[in-house]
Amino acid sequence: MDDKSAKQRLKQAKEQLDAKQYKAAVELCAGVFDSDGAVSAGLRYNALLMGGLATKTGGNSKNARVYYERAARLMPDMVQAYNALAALAESENDTDALVEALKSLTHVLKSAAPIDAKKCVAAFQKLALLLETEVEDCGAASEVLADLLTVTDSNPDCKQELALESSTNGLDPTVLILSRIIKLIEMDEAEFMEREVELRRRRLGAADLATTKRIVEAELVSKSKVHLYYERLLSIQEDASEDPQLTKGKLALFLLKKLRHTLSEEKGPILYRIRDLVSDFLAKASQFESGFSADSIILIEHVINTQDCDIDSYPLDMIGTACVRFQNTAIGLACGGYLNWKEPTEEGDSIEDATDKILASIEIDATSIFANHTLAKLYFELQDYESSAVVSKRALELVRTWNLESGENLKTTVLSLEMILAEAYCAIGPKYHQNAVKLFSSVLDCDPGSIRARRGISQSFFDVQNYSASLKHLSLIVADLNPTNDMALSDIAWIHFHTHQYDEALAWIKKAVGFCDCALHNYRYGKILWAFGGDSRSAAYSHFLKAAKQDPSTRGVFTAIGMFCLEVDENSPRAMKCFQKALQVDATDEEAAVHLSQLYLEEKPDQDDEQKRKNVETAKIVLTEFIAVVPRSATAWRYLGFIALRQNEFTEAITSFQTSLRLDTKSITSWEGLGEAYSEEGKYMASLKAFARAYELDPTSIYSLYQSAHVNMKLGLYKEAIADFERVLDSVVHTDSTAENDDGLDVIPCLESLAECNLLSARDAYYSQGSYGRCIQYLNSALDACCQILERSKKAGVVAVQGVYKTLGDVCVSVHIFRSRHVGSLLTVALIERGLEMFGVKSTNGGNQNAYMLALSLAVESFRTAIAACQAAVNMQPELKSLIPLHLHDMALAQYYRHELSLHQQVGDGSEGADLYLKQALMCMWKALHADPTNEHLWNSLGIMALRGNSKIAQHAFIKALELNERAVEPWTNLGYFYYFNHDMDLAKQCFGRAQLLDPESSLCWYGQGLINESRVLSDIPTGPDLFDHANNLAQGQNAEVGFSYALSEYQRNASALFSSDVEESDALASPVFSMLKFCEIWDNEAKGWNLLGLLRERQGLYDEAASAFKKAVDLENSADYLVNYARCLCSAAAYNDAIDAYNLLFSQSEGDVLSRVGFGLALFFERRLEESLGAFQSALDLLGQHGDSQILLQNKVGLMLSQVLYALGTDAHISLARDQLLECIGRPNGFPQALISLLALGIVCQNDVLASSAAAELMKEKPDALVGLESDKNIILSRFFLLQGNVKLSRGFLARSVHQSPWKSVHWLSLADNIARHSPEITNSLVAVAKSAFLLQNRHGKSDILTASEKAAIHLSLGLALLTRQPQQQKVVDASREIKPATARFYLHSGIRSHPSNAQSWFALGIGARQEISRNLAEEQFTAAHLHVKTVEAISECCAVVSEPESLLNAWSRLLSSDAQVVRGALLLRDEPTYADGIHIVNGALELSESARSNTDVVDKRVMAMGYAVGARALLVLGNHTTAFSAYRNATAINPDPNQNLEELAEAYTSVNRFSQAVLCLMQALCFCSSESMRSVILSRLAQIHFMTGNNSEASEALDQLKQTSLDGTFNGDSRFLECISLVRVGNAGAIAKCKKMVIALEDEGCKWVSWVKGQLDAR
Repeated sequence: MDDKSAKQRLKQAKEQLDAKQYKAAVELCAGVFDSDGAVSAGLRYNALLMGGLATKTGGNSKNARVYYERAARLMPDMVQAYNALAALAESENDTDALVEALKSLTHVLKSAAPIDAKKCVAAFQKLALLLETEVEDCGAASEVLADLLTVTDSNPDCKQELALESSTNGLDPTVLILSRIIKLIEMDEAEFMEREVELRRRRLGAADLATTKRIVEAELVSKSKVHLYYERLLSIQEDASEDPQLTKGKLALFLLKKLRHTLSEEKGPILYRIRDLVSDFLAKASQFESGFSADSIILIEHVINTQDCDIDSYPLDMIGTACVRFQNTAIGLACGGYLNWKEPTEEGDSIEDATDKILASIEIDATSIFANHTLAKLYFELQDYESSAVVSKRALELVRTWNLESGENLKTTVLSLEMILAEAYCAIGPKYHQNAVKLFSSVLDCDPGSIRARRGISQSFFDVQNYSASLKHLSLIVADLNPTNDMALSDIAWIHFHTHQYDEALAWIKKAVGFCDCALHNYRYGKILWAFGGDSRSAAYSHFLKAAKQDPSTRGVFTAIGMFCLEVDENSPRAMKCFQKALQVDATDEEAAVHLSQLYLEEKPDQDDEQKRKNVETAKIVLTEFIAVVPRSATAWRYLGFIALRQNEFTEAITSFQTSLRLDTKSITSWEGLGEAYSEEGKYMASLKAFARAYELDPTSIYSLYQSAHVNMKLGLYKEAIADFERVLDSVVHTDSTAENDDGLDVIPCLESLAECNLLSARDAYYSQGSYGRCIQYLNSALDACCQILERSKKAGVVAVQGVYKTLGDVCVSVHIFRSRHVGSLLTVALIERGLEMFGVKSTNGGNQNAYMLALSLAVESFRTAIAACQAAVNMQPELKSLIPLHLHDMALAQYYRHELSLHQQVGDGSEGADLYLKQALMCMWKALHADPTNEHLWNSLGIMALRGNSKIAQHAFIKALELNERAVEPWTNLGYFYYFNHDMDLAKQCFGRAQLLDPESSLCWYGQGLINESRVLSDIPTGPDLFDHANNLAQGQNAEVGFSYALSEYQRNASALFSSDVEESDALASPVFSMLKFCEIWDNEAKGWNLLGLLRERQGLYDEAASAFKKAVDLENSADYLVNYARCLCSAAAYNDAIDAYNLLFSQSEGDVLSRVGFGLALFFERRLEESLGAFQSALDLLGQHGDSQILLQNKVGLMLSQVLYALGTDAHISLARDQLLECIGRPNGFPQALISLLALGIVCQNDVLASSAAAELMKEKPDALVGLESDKNIILSRFFLLQGNVKLSRGFLARSVHQSPWKSVHWLSLADNIARHSPEITNSLVAVAKSAFLLQNRHGKSDILTASEKAAIHLSLGLALLTRQPQQQKVVDASREIKPATARFYLHSGIRSHPSNAQSWFALGIGARQEISRNLAEEQFTAAHLHVKTVEAISECCAVVSEPESLLNAWSRLLSSDAQVVRGALLLRDEPTYADGIHIVNGALELSESARSNTDVVDKRVMAMGYAVGARALLVLGNHTTAFSAYRNATAINPDPNQNLEELAEAYTSVNRFSQAVLCLMQALCFCSSESMRSVILSRLAQIHFMTGNNSEASEALDQLKQTSLDGTFNGDSRFLECISLVRVGNAGAIAKCKKMVIALEDEGCKWVSWVKGQLDAR
């Protein structure tokens, strides 16, 4: 189709379209635009447009869009298609499609030439409006308008068209577009900011909100171009003479944001631009009433905050404007506060009002530099220095932040803030001295001429008393900066005042007053004059008054006037008023507050208790109010603490003292007060630490030591308390010795406390520690202290207080209570006599035997004097009346103890004296009850004392006590004993039961129940021993009677289990023994006590101690029972001669029983007096014969002992009699297995096989029930019997049976291991297992079966030897960690030596192990290690020789071992240098040593001789003398009953000189002596090696075949496998080679050294 046809078809399509035949029109158009290239593009373009119109009109909008899009693609520079697309999208309300169409349309329109200005502007305007309103994409809309602005700039027609559209507004169209662009950009950025911040905050690990906003803002500002549009808009407005204020403000605000996120090098131009904009903006805005907008607030804040000026130099006009225009904003409030401070109005603006406004401003905007700067200064002027410092630091941080953001350095502002901060630090106190000095120095570095900074640093040094540095800076002011500066002159005078240079201070202050006569200078003038004292104080007072008149608010003036009134005028009321005025002027005046509180605390005679209480409360209020202002006053807190102590408010006192010490850690009084408060609160350890700190600060502080001692006494730390009291005494005595008219009364309180502490220490030593000697020493010290008090009181002419007499009496009574036989000699009787002399009583009986009676006499006198002292002082101190009955009770108790002591020791006037003491005791008790009849304790004591005299009174007293207090335990208990002694067991049991209910911990109740139970013979359940045990536990060994009954019951219970299988261990008797020791300590004259102690010691196996106890009993009472016990224990202790003497003494008094005669016979037997022993046993049998068969077991035991004596006599006749005696024992009814065992032993030692065999047969027939306890003896003797018979396996079996019967006993395992090691060493695995079992069980024995050191050493030796004898080639190691290493055996041998160092066998075994190490080192060519082990062997051999007997077998073996080690050492030396003289000398020495060991005539042992020859042969081989060496080896072989080792060494020697035939003969001979398969395997392996060396393959193969047959586990060791591989290689056939290769592959992982060599041989083939 050509263009003409196409036009015709388009015409037809137009007609069809008009006729509303849309489908036909579309078909006609389709024929045009789908035709080939013959039709022009314009016609096809028109066809597409018309087809689209037809389709659209026909209702198919989708296809219409397709036609329009094809048209746009066909001719993209034509606008019709885009207009059609836009119209189609608009008709369908398809915003997205409309936007795309308009974008394409605007692109085509702006690119057309010429531009259709009207359409172009309209399209841009429409697109921008659509993006802004419908799409709400302000960013895209701003970009469209930016493109329109670019088009209008380049096309005047478009600009004119745009001007026509905006002519109605009368504005420049460019300004409108720019304004609209700026608005859209700002809206888009605000939306982006909000959206992006929210999105990022939801991310994992997001930052905080402020950080996120800052990051997003930085990204946004860096990309934004809004400032460019502002700049263009501003230039247009300035050119058009329009008001650009709003634009400048907006631009400045944006640039402020941009400044924060710009690089440092780019900040300068931006900062300068901001300054220009802001200054112009504010200058013009202030000309109009409404010139300030919301943006103006930000800009004026910026200007004020970035002022680089001092606090006094901010621009007041701008601040005033901001204050008026922005009253309720942050900057407005800050400016208002600043103006209130700088220019207070007449209405009375105060600094507090200014501070409130600044604080309100900061609540709105805390980042204002100006507000924080001002607030810091205001706080300083309000003397709130800490707040000033905090705000100053915050302001400095804000300034630094601004400097970092803007690059601008606000140097002056920084200096101002640093000055305020430095002055605040200085005012706070010395705590911040370094900070203040640093800041002042920083200011002076920038401004050396700053007098303010110079005075500030001087004041800072002054506060820390560095007066020289302070004076140096002040001198610079006076000398260089301002000589007439009166403040500097006054400060110099003040420094001289504090350094006590009052003359210089006076001169300088006069100069200061000459330049300025002000209140401060006059105050200081007065203080300096006050320091001179005397009449100068009046002149000082005049200056104080003058200063007060000049400026009543001057700090310290009224305090100084108050001190004058207090100290000079002595006018306390006026002084109090002055101090009150001083606090009104300056609430921080510490001196005024302290002195005012002291005046309130002073007690005056005319004050009643209520007034005193009010004054204390007022003083507390004064200090509390002062602390509210000055919370860091250590002195005020200290006084508050003492006030709290005075009011018994200890917790509050602790808090106050702690606060004071936090402020002043070196305050001694605060530490002492804190210690006292802790002590009163019950926190004693903290109290001790506080007093210790006070004493550390002041070692002369007696108060701290004294209080510390009392706290230690409360804690029971009596030793420390006594030491402190003694140090106090030393200090006081030393002080008093230098004083005049010393009466010595100052030390009485300390002496009284020391006496009390020593008494408490004595009680603790006796009851808690059992230290009786120390107890008496403490009582001696207490007596001495009391005597000193009485002597000092008498010397001063005063009467001691009743408490001293009470303490002295208690000490004397304690001397009696804590008496002991061992420490009676330690009591200083002279002290007691000294005390009696002070009471006017002279002692007539000297000596320690009466010491206790003297002590009780002193106690009576002390209590009598205490009663008199209370009666004399009762009118002045009514409370003392209640102490009189208590002192009477104590005196009665002392008299009662005198009564008991008289009865027990028959001291004094005998029974008459005892009755007198009891009568006096009862009289005192009745007096006490008359004074206090309602005291149940007094009635109870009366009952106890009356038990000896009048039982009715005793019963009445106990019942009376119970009527007064039915829950009292002691009366119930004592009443129970009363009924018990009167044999009314039912009532006694009821009383004891009631007491138990009230106090289950009372030991006497349980003891009473035990006595009742023991007294009832027919009781079904004998619970007496258990009750005694429980009572003794409760008494803790402090009651002798309870302890004796408990020990007796335990002994009886233990003795009843003598023949049972469950014998208790000796430790079970430890507690009864302790109880008896305590009993004998107190009642040392009771023979029955010593006898029971001996019986208990005997049961423990402590025979020496038991014999001593029995000896004491015999000395006290020569009773046959005690004597037989004594003799028996002497025999058990191996003191046979003494035992014989004791038995002779016994038999001289009586005939004795069977057991005593048996014991006598045993003593004679062990003394080798066999004939006499035989007679003793025979007499015992004769006595037993009188009883018939009633004591068969005892007859058998005596008969057994008799047989041993007969055997010991040694003649055949006696041995025959011994056998007959044993047979007689066996023949009695029920048999006697011990006799069978003895008979078998007799047969063995006498080599009577028939007798031994018969006895063994009978023994094996014995039933297990008859052998209870004898199983081990039976197994051991049978094992020995069968071993002698040659049946090693059966011998080992009996020992194994012992192990099975008692597997927990290591001695059985040890016996079995010893048997295996001696007679079956080839079963090494079993040997090691058995030895290990013995080792593991050695510490698991019961305490009654503890192993001795030698037994433990034997166990370690057995295991060590077992590990040493295990052959490495026999270890079938699966796990390398289980491999036996030499160090393991060495460890056990070392343990054995540690257990028993004198055991020579352990030393020798250790040497053998070290020798094995040498052989291993030599085989591995580790010669250095071998040399070290040689030295070890020599040292061990020397130790073995030292601990063994000189002529013993082990001594000879140790010398041979040392000789062998010397041979090796010489060989190692000659290895490198064959002619080395030292090596030859060493070997010769070894040869001589071996010869001496071999030829020792005292040791006849073939093995030693053989080893001597062998070691000598080794030495000869090293020296090269082969012939003699071979001869020595042959001698060794001939002598040794087991010559295998000698033959192997000889074979090796022959091999070394190539004498192979002789070597083969030696090995063949060694095979004949092999006793184990392992030894046979070794010899066969060596034999095969020699055959291979000589080329005799057939013999070698035969040896290998025999080696396979003798292998224990079917495997070869390394050498055997190597030999088999050589054999296979030499055979050479394919089968042998293949077998050899398999063996090599299997052994590659084992690391065999010879594998690579064999592989080389295979490769060569």
